[in-house]
Amino acid sequence: MLRARRAEQKAERRAAILEAADALLSPGEYGLPSVARIAAQAGLAKGTLYLYFRTKEEIYLVQLAEGYARWSERVMKGLSEEWPSLDHFLQRYIAFCVANPKTMFLACMGPAILERNVSEEMAFAFKKGLADTTRQVGELLSVAFPPLSVEQSRKLFSHMSALSTGLWQQTHPPETMRRIMERDELKAIQMDFEKDLYTALDALWKGYRGRR
Repeated sequence: MLRARRAEQKAERRAAILEAADALLSPGEYGLPSVARIAAQAGLAKGTLYLYFRTKEEIYLVQLAEGYARWSERVMKGLSEEWPSLDHFLQRYIAFCVANPKTMFLACMGPAILERNVSEEMAFAFKKGLADTTRQVGELLSVAFPPLSVEQSRKLFSHMSALSTGLWQQTHPPETMRRIMERDELKAIQMDFEKDLYTALDALWKGYRGRR
């Protein structure tokens, strides 16, 4: 019973750390909150936090993995139950991106920042989770939108994710750059996330569905 209680306490502390990290994360700011800030927000000593996570990047990589899991779960649920057309699918996919700015923010930081300062074991677990969900979504996409093969559908979903994070990064710059980008002189390079992502995804899908 004592051992079980300790396991429960560890799970509670880990959850508290993740909750504190989420509360401190601001997509409008550059960089990640420090370990010291996260520990203070969670009501823990900094040394205690290091018993659960080696770096702040590990904390936020876990959060990104959880965000991807929610994203994929929503996509799979929609494909199984309620998204009868490609237009409906793309609209719901984009709506999820817009409704989850923290996940999108972390996704933009993934390869360049989060994945650079984590253990090999954690990095593998993260990538394995992505591979598993991509396979599952790909199988559902191939059923919902023939004549796409399972392999094409997996690649397509990966390319959708890459397009989404790339365009999010371009359309959500720091505040100073955001104000600059609103100037009339820069209309040629101004973008709208929802409209431009729909256009890009629609073109991507047409390209895949046109293959033989």
